[in-house]
Amino acid sequence: MRARHVRLLALAAVVCISSAAFAQTTPPTSGPVKITLDDAIQMALQHNHNLLAQRTVVQQNQAEEITANLRCSSAGASGSIVCKRRAT
Repeated sequence: MRARHVRLLALAAVVCISSAAFAQTTPPTSGPVKITLDDAIQMALQHNHNLLAQRTVVQQNQAEEITANLRCSSAGASGSIVCKRRAT
């Protein structure tokens, strides 16, 4: 029973010490941050996950257009495939 109390006291001491250390490392909070409209728009664009996902769709579509515009042919005995852009 005494060993259990000692372990519980040790655990409480560790929690208190770690929370005190954490409290010292966190920066003090100040009031609200003022930003310009342009900064707010830039932040919204950078953190909008739907917009970022749609940008990858655009890039994928561009890559598919490039691939569709290639004319591929086998190079003969070597078995390699050569692709060239089609003449426009």
